[in-house]
Amino acid sequence: MKSGSAKVVFTCFPMRNRGYFEWFYTGLQILEQQNRLSISHEGGSMDRFFRRHPRVFGKLLEKYPDSFGMLAPVDYFALAGRYERGGKVVTFAYDVTDAPFNYALAWLERSDLYFKMQCPSEWHEAGFPLSTTVRVPYHPEVLRSKDRIRPMMSTGGITSTLNLARNLQVLEADRQRIAAQKKLRMFASFGSDRGPGPWKDGELPPAPHNYHNERSLIGELGNRIGHPNEKRGELVRRLRGWNKEEVDARIWNSRDPSIQGDALAWSDYLVRVSESVFNVNISGFRRSAPFRIIDTLRMGSMVATDNMAVRWYRPFDPDLEVFEYGELGYESDAQVDWKAAGNKLYELYELADSRRDCGRDVLACYDAKWHPSKLAAYFVEECEKVLEGAG
Repeated sequence: MKSGSAKVVFTCFPMRNRGYFEWFYTGLQILEQQNRLSISHEGGSMDRFFRRHPRVFGKLLEKYPDSFGMLAPVDYFALAGRYERGGKVVTFAYDVTDAPFNYALAWLERSDLYFKMQCPSEWHEAGFPLSTTVRVPYHPEVLRSKDRIRPMMSTGGITSTLNLARNLQVLEADRQRIAAQKKLRMFASFGSDRGPGPWKDGELPPAPHNYHNERSLIGELGNRIGHPNEKRGELVRRLRGWNKEEVDARIWNSRDPSIQGDALAWSDYLVRVSESVFNVNISGFRRSAPFRIIDTLRMGSMVATDNMAVRWYRPFDPDLEVFEYGELGYESDAQVDWKAAGNKLYELYELADSRRDCGRDVLACYDAKWHPSKLAAYFVEECEKVLEGAG
């Protein structure tokens, strides 16, 4: 940190999506506790009240659900503010939408730095690679402004209360749940194996920003793509087909009873993740990186995933954190090479026996790179680079 008192001022903090911002905000609170910066809030009185009392916001919406659109417009998926030090200012926005090709264009236009949770691995003028044969175009302003866009990481809520003490307590309690031994080589647990259908007549997208929503993609691209949710079923089917005791693969909600498995309570799920050498992932909506990745790493386990199209602000260790097993995502049925993916996954299954003691090293990486305080420190680093350039 350079000399002079640093301050982070939030001017827009969409409470509807507070859980998505909580990892970052918790990190900033830790830095504030360490006297490395201060946090303040600006905006309307009601907005600032809800930021201080997010649980009141949640209870209000439970009681008056019709007020949701007025109090928390679905378009508000980016927080915004400014970073100040020594009389200099950096304006920023933090976009948490699941789509690597959707951006809050007004914030992008007005911000010195635009932090993107689902940031493309690389920029290509033809658009974002939804599959190996289909690209979704970026808005021209995104390509023009790409040098101001910074990757973040995929994070969900901790308690959705923005309370530092409560959040640290939960993170520590989860860490205490980490199993002493890894009983499983591979774990794969998904909610459903069904993707969305196309829009029905008269249906409207939930928000103007929701360009190429899942239903839009399915309706427009048809059999040129296949939804990743639908690949979950085939993946679980193949993992179960190995008939290995050290593989736990399940779909919580499936029409196929042969791959159906019981849903796990959240705490039980985390314990099962920690008991596994690999937690298997498939890309989320629009090839986003699901929260499953950070929840696996923070429980001391490794991720096996289809090829990623988004990046985090630090590279993954390819021999310790994230292992890719092939192109699945939105590939059409004709394009998916299930044999190659299955062979790669089986290689990881065999590798797992020699990695049962990987937990300590995975946690060391997590502490060094992905802990909330490290995300906040990265944010400060990027803001400081702009200040130095402006100086």
